[in-house]
Amino acid sequence: MSSKAKIYVADPDPGVVRFIRGALEQGNYTVQEAFDWSQMVDEMQVLGADMAFIAADIPDTDVGDIIRLIKRDEECAHVPVVLLCEAGDNKSVGYGLASGASDICYKPLVLADLRNKVLLHTSRTMADTATLELDDSAEKILDAAAGGRLPISDLQTGSERYDRDLTTFIEVTEAITSSLEPEDAFFVLVRRISDAIPCDRCNVVLRGSTETEAFVVASHDDPNLKHLEIDLSRYPEYVQALESAEPVLIDDAATHPVVEKVRSHVTKAQVGSTLVFPLIVREEAVGVLAMSTRGGVRDFEPAELLLLRATANLAACVVKATTALETLRYRAISDKAPAEDFDNIVLDLDDQIEIMMDELDQ
Repeated sequence: MSSKAKIYVADPDPGVVRFIRGALEQGNYTVQEAFDWSQMVDEMQVLGADMAFIAADIPDTDVGDIIRLIKRDEECAHVPVVLLCEAGDNKSVGYGLASGASDICYKPLVLADLRNKVLLHTSRTMADTATLELDDSAEKILDAAAGGRLPISDLQTGSERYDRDLTTFIEVTEAITSSLEPEDAFFVLVRRISDAIPCDRCNVVLRGSTETEAFVVASHDDPNLKHLEIDLSRYPEYVQALESAEPVLIDDAATHPVVEKVRSHVTKAQVGSTLVFPLIVREEAVGVLAMSTRGGVRDFEPAELLLLRATANLAACVVKATTALETLRYRAISDKAPAEDFDNIVLDLDDQIEIMMDELDQ
């Protein structure tokens, strides 16, 4: 960075502010504490903030309203807002993200986590931009994505689009590897992707136990929607992606043959274009990442297809990791030694110690 990044901090706990100041001011950052909760946008304008930490528990203040004011302000809209909240406060997490927060930082703060988030977000706001140039058609990249051959080499690094999508991808991976519950990680995933690729609906859908059963576990426009059951027979594009384990592109839902049997439903919902990527776990499609638009037809750009494919892979990793965790828990419970065995081991050690003490006394 050519100059010090400016960090704005609003937290009612002086200890939190001191921690952030001590962690960052030794590096390439300046930290400004909020003075007036009601004047945060004005204070950020005066500071020229490159990033803001705002606590979820500011007294007599709705943090969602604050974030929305920041995002509506012409001078501050680009500033990443990181919500500070207690670990396990999922209500604040969902509300903050739905209001426009870019990220979450849990209390008690961890030095490495804090510095990594600051590095990520200030790098994005202070990065130079250029122009993206792509030669490949969307069809070619979609075909390559289906076969697992993503032509990443065709992307020009250092371009505006490349940097933005890379930042989105990093944000999604951080959400997935954080302490968020799987459903909350999915929400961050679809929310970030819908920011990068404007759409009317972005969902993660997981298969149920029957051929027609499925569940929407995350939707970008509703942080509280986590287990909505749907009938797969009404979504033939999902079914095709699940059965073929390949992406499905419905360029024009008004005429595409895949949705012929549900045309009336599609027309009523005013669906324009739909793009579906399967979530593959151990060579099986366990769900889909689906994005759709309303009204007119939308042409998905090659870079958008790459980003969606990569994100679908990450979503599949969440499913796989969750399954692996449950497997480990099951094994730990089923394979653990009975309590009486452990008691016997402890008693045996006590007996050995008593014998050794007797020998020493002799």
